[in-house]
Amino acid sequence: MKPLAKLFALVVLICLTSCGKDDEVVPEKIYNGHLYLDTQAEVDEFGKLNYTRVEGELILFGDNITDISSLKGITYVKSKLAIIGTQVKNIDALSTLNIEENSTVEIFANNSLENLNGLAGITAGLSLLSISKSPSIKNIDGLRNIKSISNRLEIYDTEYLANLNGLKNIGGTINSVAIHNNSGLTDLSGLSRVSTIKSLIITANPKLKSLNGLTGLKETDSFYLSSNQALENLNALSNLETSLYLVIRKNDKLTNLDGLGKLRKVETGGLAINENKSLRNFCGLTILSSYNIVVLELWGNYYNPTEEDIKNGKCSI
Repeated sequence: MKPLAKLFALVVLICLTSCGKDDEVVPEKIYNGHLYLDTQAEVDEFGKLNYTRVEGELILFGDNITDISSLKGITYVKSKLAIIGTQVKNIDALSTLNIEENSTVEIFANNSLENLNGLAGITAGLSLLSISKSPSIKNIDGLRNIKSISNRLEIYDTEYLANLNGLKNIGGTINSVAIHNNSGLTDLSGLSRVSTIKSLIITANPKLKSLNGLTGLKETDSFYLSSNQALENLNALSNLETSLYLVIRKNDKLTNLDGLGKLRKVETGGLAINENKSLRNFCGLTILSSYNIVVLELWGNYYNPTEEDIKNGKCSI
């Protein structure tokens, strides 16, 4: 055999042996059933088993858990991912994990957790997303690939979370949204693509100066806006047309309702505005009052006009 032919044969042989091994597909290893891990030792031992899929819930629970890096091989969870009461600082090991459509993600009482970057692999639409009692979380940008939440979004009891930008790709309708007691939250920008929220609760967020992020909202069944001490206006509600039951109370710096200028439909007796001690301008309700379907419950505000006052132009002082 000529030298050139020998060299060609050698290259082919190397490719068939070494290159084939590099391209070898590692088969998935499936854990069938719900998986509950509540100690660091259990997390480490399970990680050694090299499972890639969990055909059930994955629940990490307990303050003994400080590191989940051994779970980096898991790429799929079927129905629920919950991280509860741990002391992990990050969940980066889960960065390749996705979850079944219409499932649940719950982050609860993780005192040391600083971000959700490890959830960037989740592209499925969720049924429920809950982030609560995790005071160290500074951002939720790791949720940026989630496109929808059908049932419930709840964010409460955080200290350093300043915005909801990580939810910017979520759109359409959410059945229920509750945003409560987030001491660092300044705006709601991540919700700008949401058009309908059936039940909306925004309460006790002391640094929330505006509702920026709700500009896409057109319809709610019920809307409870209370005890947001820094809230100055409702301008971001400029596209809201229907809110069957609307309660605005104890927002100390709120001075006007100009953002409600497009509101057309409220159930009779469904509008209560009270104890907003700086609120003196109700002219944003002028068009609504012309429909003669509203019974206003106004008291405890800086100014408390009657429905007739608003109709007749005496809507502010």
